[in-house]
This record gives sequence, structure tokens and C-alpha cells, in this order.
Amino acid sequence: PLWSAGGGKFEQARSLRRLIGPLICRYADIYLAGHEHDLELNLDSCRAETGTDAFPLPLVVSGAGSRQRPVHRAFQSFQESAYPQFRALWSRGMTWGFSHLSIDGDRLTVEMITTPDSGTGEPVSERTFVFHNRSRLLREVRQ
Repeated sequence: PLWSAGGGKFEQARSLRRLIGPLICRYADIYLAGHEHDLELNLDSCRAETGTDAFPLPLVVSGAGSRQRPVHRAFQSFQESAYPQFRALWSRGMTWGFSHLSIDGDRLTVEMITTPDSGTGEPVSERTFVFHNRSRLLREVRQ
């Protein structure tokens, strides 16, 4: 992940942001990652790369399928205060779950789904987020 509330991969994330951040901020509509054992939806403003905060890049972390780990709220708060380009929208640790993405035209829907620890396997829709085609919007602004 480029940003994460898990806290264990911060240095890896910092390196990734330096290496691929400029490209994905200019051309991507969403960034998907696992590697942390939680569920998260974050935003990167991409202001340094695009010159505006109007089209933040959604960052999905979906790694709650093989192990449960907590999110670190204090670390998440630290990142939001120390890095103005980062914004945490939603996170959940100590759960089993996944992210379901669907695309309909210029609309991207991200649904965060968990299952209770009761063992029923029942899917629970925790949160749903909708984003619009940011790369097309960025192209229109540049013209």
C-alpha cells in the first residue's frame, strides 16, 4: 500500500510513493493493494503532481482474507497530521473481509465487505464509496 493504518509497512510505502506516486497520481483512477491484513479506503490528494486537491486518488487496501490484524488509530492520525496529502476515509482491522469494486461508465463503486466472527460466513456490507473517473477529469482540466 502507498498509505496504510497498519503501520508495519510505512518505509516500504514511502519508497513506493517516491517511485510510482507521480505516475499513478497523473494517470490512475484508483490504486489497489493488499499486504496489510486489514481493510482500508484512503485518499491521496496528489496535489504535488496535479496542482489541485480536486481529484484525490482513492487507495484501497484489501488484505483481510488470510489473517486478522488491528489498525493503529494513533499511527493513522499521525499520518493525517504529518502528511497533508493523506486522508483516511475508512478502516477496519481484526476482521475477515474483502473489497468489491464495480465500474459503471465513469462511476467506480467500492464496497467494503466483512464477515462476522460467528462463523456464519454471512457478508456484511460495512461501507460503500462512489468515485468518478478522475483521469478523464484531470485530462479535461489540463486542456
